[in-house]
Amino acid sequence: MIEDILVVLTGTIAMVVAVTIVYRLMPFRRAAPGKPGLAFLPKYRLPLQIALDAWQVEAELTALGFERLDTAGEQLVFVRGTLAADLANRSPRVRLGLRDAAEGGLELTLEATWIVGFDNGELWTCITGVAERLENPREDDGADDEPDSEP
Repeated sequence: MIEDILVVLTGTIAMVVAVTIVYRLMPFRRAAPGKPGLAFLPKYRLPLQIALDAWQVEAELTALGFERLDTAGEQLVFVRGTLAADLANRSPRVRLGLRDAAEGGLELTLEATWIVGFDNGELWTCITGVAERLENPREDDGADDEPDSEP
């Protein structure tokens, strides 16, 4: 009885470790133009054409709830979410990267910080929403919210 439980437990741990290794080693794939119905082992990349400097990018991502981590090589790295939410099958903790693209411009990357077996469109919505926000940042003109009065 205990031996059977140990065999099942060992097999489960080995499977989780194997899937995690595969997820970490697989390349990022370009986010499709339309929301996917179901994507297995989602790791997305999306080219960007933005005119923001690093400070503006950080401000926009902070406004979206991301926290900047140390720079990893040539890449700016941000995270959002919590491991507890990940384990509870709510919004997973994601790692967002911003790096120079091989073909010029910038590239946005998004992956789960631990492991996500599939995406029903939530991660795709996250990366496309972030890309749209960075390509079309909100204008902050410093004006108050009162309507202008005409003379």
